[in-house]
Amino acid sequence: MSNQSQQIPQAGPANEYTGPADGVSIAVVGATGQVGRVMLAMLAQRAFPARSLRLFSSARSAGSMLEFRGARIEVEDVATADLTGIDVAIFSAGGAASREYAPRFAAAGAVVVDNSSAWRKDPQVPLVVAEVNPEALADRPKALSPTPTAPPWRSCPP
Repeated sequence: MSNQSQQIPQAGPANEYTGPADGVSIAVVGATGQVGRVMLAMLAQRAFPARSLRLFSSARSAGSMLEFRGARIEVEDVATADLTGIDVAIFSAGGAASREYAPRFAAAGAVVVDNSSAWRKDPQVPLVVAEVNPEALADRPKALSPTPTAPPWRSCPP
């Protein structure tokens, strides 16, 4: 008998959601906050074609369960989670969290859409407004794209 211990693989976070096979793998960072919950509601309401959905927050909220389209999803700790397989990461966790974690998501292959002001003045991170400059999405050296705040939107035509 060998003295080596066997490693038992740990199960990942509980996630009952399964979407269309041709959909996009989405992550919502800041999912337990007020804006994160609104983002989840909008994804559901607009029938966004999410193949998979992963939810992230700080360690304090990690392990809690949220619901999306009738499926329960366990919230993961953004600081320690494996980020492979995510196509798009939507951030609404504040500037400090975005500066710390958005580059990790981008390095893992995700396109990051950030709702904070963390990247708005970085010349390598284009501010993209779909109705104004959608072509800017093609040139994202850091794989990040901030969203405009409410004041700039007020000047856009409906």
